[in-house]
Amino acid sequence: MPELISIITDWGGFYGSGHAQRMASLCRALNEAPGVSAVLVNGKTPDFLAGSAAFTVSPVPAARSDLIIRDMRDSSSEEIFSLRKTAPVLVIDDIGPGRGAADFVLDLLPNPAAGSGNADYREDCYLYGHNFIDSLRSLGQEILEKNIDLAMYAGAGAADADIGFFRSLVPEGKNAVIMAGPVRHTVNIPPGLSLDAMNYAEVLLRSRVFIAHFGLSLYEARLCGCAVLSVNPTPYHSRLADMVPGSVVDINAGTRGELDEAGIRGLCRDLLESRKFSETVPGEILEQAQRKLYACRDHVLSLK
Repeated sequence: MPELISIITDWGGFYGSGHAQRMASLCRALNEAPGVSAVLVNGKTPDFLAGSAAFTVSPVPAARSDLIIRDMRDSSSEEIFSLRKTAPVLVIDDIGPGRGAADFVLDLLPNPAAGSGNADYREDCYLYGHNFIDSLRSLGQEILEKNIDLAMYAGAGAADADIGFFRSLVPEGKNAVIMAGPVRHTVNIPPGLSLDAMNYAEVLLRSRVFIAHFGLSLYEARLCGCAVLSVNPTPYHSRLADMVPGSVVDINAGTRGELDEAGIRGLCRDLLESRKFSETVPGEILEQAQRKLYACRDHVLSLK
């Protein structure tokens, strides 16, 4: 069993925050295992993570590492061979040339580079984000009503034009919250519904329809019982959304710039009117998320 594990990941720009969020979940779970120490590897501090001070962050993998995990999507063979001089390497959701040079491969998402019948795909090991799981833990067993029509994720630091685009997708007479990192924009939210007191998970648990690009938040919204509609920044993201129809994405509206906003409003209205949405219990959702988290941890610790 590996005892010292270095986890290489990144965030911001091209990477967004999903890679770091899920690796923080894994890091925390690994550190809960007796005799195991895991560290995040990056030259920056992940101050967007809840309780970020609890994570050890190193600019380089520890020289005594027993295993190096790399979650950054696009490795080169040269990088993987270099890392293997320190320790065996596990790559996660890698689509780069270095995938074939790694000691171990794990896919948590559908991987277009792997083709059909991907033996490295482990749906049972999916990793939800650290902040999502942390916010679920704070909510307990209270039954929550789904009283938000639409929740949308525009991305951290979204520009005014992006917020305006998402506002344009809200059907007439419906309410919505648009999340842009910690900033929230609202449309027609009733006075009695206080979003200020809600954390991220509670917003998803109370929402009926969720709209975002393909990524971590779509999976979190699905787990919370939302109908999911994807609006993607690139054809690559749209292709990934097409690979999980029904199980994660109900409707892939396609790539932004090619979208009919009036048509999307119609799709949202159809989802709201055709689906029966159930109340949610945070503790039950947390149990499902942790089941997959610990399955992933156990898989990592079984690598030899």
